[in-house]
Amino acid sequence: MFRTKKEVDRHAADLLRRTRDDKERNGKGYQIAKLYQQVGEYEIARRYLTAFLTVQDAVPQAHKLMGQISESLKDYRRAIVSYEKCLQLNENQKDVVLKVCELLLRIKVDKETVKEKLIDSESDGNPTEMENFFKSELVKKPGNVHIRIKLLKLYVDSKRIDTAIAHAVSVDSLYIFDFNVDWYDYLVEFYSLPYVCSHMEHHPTDINVYTHKIFAHCKQLLLWLPAKDVSDITEALHAFDQLLLNVASLQFHQPQWAAFLSEMQGYFFFFCGCLLFKRSLKGQSTWKEIEGAATLCYLASVSYRPIDKHSDLYLQGDLTNRLFVKYLHKMGCYRLSQVGHVLCDVVKKHSSNWIYDLTVRCSTPQCKEQLYDLVFTFRDMRRGRGKSFLLSENAFNNVTSTIPTKSDLAEYDQVSVLLNSTDLNSIIWLCLHYYNAAKDEAQPNYNFSLFDNLPYSSSSLSSGLNLGVESLCQLDTEVFLIAVVYSAGRLLQQVRQEPSRPQLLPKVLCRQFCTPEQAEWWQLACKFREKLELDNFTKLRLILMRGLDTVRLTEGHGMSASLILHVARTLQNKASQLKTELENGHGSFNKLENIEERAAYYWQAALPLLQRLQKNLVLKMPKVRLFPDDSDNELDTDRIKDLIGDCEYHLALSFMSKGDHEEAIKRFESLSNPWASYHTAQVYRKLALNEQNTTKQDDVSQDNHQSRYIALLTKAKEALYITLDRLKGNKSHQLNLVIYEEIDDIEFLLTRLAINNGPFPLIDDASSTESFCSANMNVSTGIPAFDSPPHDSHIRSSSPHGFRFSGTLGKCLAQ
Repeated sequence: MFRTKKEVDRHAADLLRRTRDDKERNGKGYQIAKLYQQVGEYEIARRYLTAFLTVQDAVPQAHKLMGQISESLKDYRRAIVSYEKCLQLNENQKDVVLKVCELLLRIKVDKETVKEKLIDSESDGNPTEMENFFKSELVKKPGNVHIRIKLLKLYVDSKRIDTAIAHAVSVDSLYIFDFNVDWYDYLVEFYSLPYVCSHMEHHPTDINVYTHKIFAHCKQLLLWLPAKDVSDITEALHAFDQLLLNVASLQFHQPQWAAFLSEMQGYFFFFCGCLLFKRSLKGQSTWKEIEGAATLCYLASVSYRPIDKHSDLYLQGDLTNRLFVKYLHKMGCYRLSQVGHVLCDVVKKHSSNWIYDLTVRCSTPQCKEQLYDLVFTFRDMRRGRGKSFLLSENAFNNVTSTIPTKSDLAEYDQVSVLLNSTDLNSIIWLCLHYYNAAKDEAQPNYNFSLFDNLPYSSSSLSSGLNLGVESLCQLDTEVFLIAVVYSAGRLLQQVRQEPSRPQLLPKVLCRQFCTPEQAEWWQLACKFREKLELDNFTKLRLILMRGLDTVRLTEGHGMSASLILHVARTLQNKASQLKTELENGHGSFNKLENIEERAAYYWQAALPLLQRLQKNLVLKMPKVRLFPDDSDNELDTDRIKDLIGDCEYHLALSFMSKGDHEEAIKRFESLSNPWASYHTAQVYRKLALNEQNTTKQDDVSQDNHQSRYIALLTKAKEALYITLDRLKGNKSHQLNLVIYEEIDDIEFLLTRLAINNGPFPLIDDASSTESFCSANMNVSTGIPAFDSPPHDSHIRSSSPHGFRFSGTLGKCLAQ
């Protein structure tokens, strides 16, 4: 039916445009995945089919298709898992059985697995040999979670419960598996074993065991929310509820216990709200039914403040305790960041009294029971309503109608992003709360400190292109983040939402904002940052290098002209902000130079692409692109013309900053906006003052210097009058504040010269000025005028070369 990816893209976009919510959108995934499979786009097909399986997991044809897609991608193990799931749902499929047998023959045998089986068979039930084997493997692979779990199971099977608990607590205290669902799934099972429960009953003062048991339940829920179905999450949340109720009676007097328990209770209410939101997304309840209850849960969660990492608990503790407090602080900031942003979005859609009314109602027993019934829907859970943390006296004691402020959220965001900096999806989620693709031409400065141990920039961009992955720098990662946020923002615009629902729910309930390839590159960059050893080093190095080549725009980079312009504009805004900080005595001048250099690089790279588009020529793109963006198709002729003018303007500013006056004037004169002619006047004025300084030092050729000085001032005056003409009818333009003062200053300088030296020398006699540019201003390009300065936030900016474009009379007299 469809022969090319473009045809399928158009058909898929048409299908998804008519969907009402995420459930219906994901329900189209099977149909779309099949079409992408037919044209050989297997990764895209896998993404759509994965989304389909989140809403309809019991469709054998879908699992069979997933097996076929995985097989085409040579991911044979995943293909076997999919085929086996297909057979579980429908056993009468001989072709699938044969396919599983065929794939089993293709999979390479893992030597370590075979070795483990041999040792196990030869040990005659003696656990010591297996323990030694696992420990030796952990020396080589300390981050292998499966070996850790096998060792724990060995301790349990050999009835060495004390050793097992000590090992579980010590490993979990390192937080090396803090986002590994396999680890926390087993820990929850481990702490529920009769032997372990018996140990805890006989050692009621062992605070570490209780802490890590509660923590395991909390982390499991956090990791289950994106992937598990509602019933599984409900059961896990009920177990967490019962656990919090039981530990409330424990008489631990250590200060860290109270802080930890407070954080876990805050997470409990966060999970309650997320579960209610997820029910709405799955169509099990309407948004109207759950909105008030979920908001109330989030208000309760906000009332639990994060632990203070500068408290005595941190400062006076040992290394393990300080690590615990620091991690708990990150957990708290992550929770408040998620809850706070969603609350702010919900509040915008209601009156000011709505939140207050919720907090008043929550103090009544009837409200608590209604909330309990909404959260815990199973019959046996409702029968046990009498024993629940959610219905306890202290559950809603501190709830108020206060929600986090913007400054609070900014503080939480800066810390929460450090909790799992390898998770690109979480970082994009945060950025999308500050960047609106529909309104903002550039992204704000997020100020995330993620790669501080890398150099900020390569020695130079041109040399950095040939230095391999070792040249990875902070600017590369910043550009990468700008690009993925831009792509995610555009995708978010295409999603149809219920008007009453926030555009972004908590991250654990949102779909992926980035592609698997983008997420993989980010994870590798983080590993490179930490100088961690990489398995399959050569292949992963190539992946990392491909991303570097893309953000540095080497041949075949695949970035659209619109995306390159967006990156340039965002970096330009960041440079303007840094200039302001430098004026206030903060920031780094070297960093500013690096950002401006990189921004100019992107302005320069975008220009030829726009010129091709202006001629209706197609931009050549590779088949596989790291940032698949088609926004260039939305550009019309007038918009392309505007963007070309934008590029020329910013490149002219760059040349002006570097002191290349001739090139700066040439580019400014090709534009017809008031800022271009204003900056032209600035350049001429700088050249005139340079001539004046030369005149003071060289008395022999004073007349020639003075002639050039007068000619350059005259050109500056002409440029200012052109600016004045371009400002007619635009009384609100920022330049109106200074243009008359600038003209008066130059008129004063010329008048003073006329009084002191007699008649002006003719401009035509000042032949030396012709090397800078023609005396006639070119205003014929017809490029629309800018209403505000695209580059400088301050009209009177300081040159890095020591010249200040002040335009004030006192400064002029001082020359």
